[in-house]
Amino acid sequence: MLEKDSHKFSYESMGTRWEIAIWDPHLEARLSNKIIEKSKEFDNLYSRFIKDSLVWKIAENPGKHEVPADLVKMLRLYEELYLPSEKKLNPLIGFAISDLGYDAEYSLKKIKPCGLFMIIINP
Repeated sequence: MLEKDSHKFSYESMGTRWEIAIWDPHLEARLSNKIIEKSKEFDNLYSRFIKDSLVWKIAENPGKHEVPADLVKMLRLYEELYLPSEKKLNPLIGFAISDLGYDAEYSLKKIKPCGLFMIIINP
């Protein structure tokens, strides 16, 4: 029943296809544009596949970096979930799977790991 009343749209972002349903036709255009805009912003900041993203720049230039407050919030959430998930929920997994070949070019060629990568958040 709810399915009939919804207005759907879909788009590509973050390496996948998203489908969103909005049940208020008056909000559909405004919300769909805002959702797509925010997804693109997120992708452009945090994608390990986009060569001018913040994540790519940090990976290519180890050291201290000033980052957006949103990234600090996300990392704190990961920190809270790390032990309860039996150390399975980890934002640094991208580097491990890149080393196994799931990289920006989909090379599928295993490389020697680049070494230790740490994130330290100042309180």
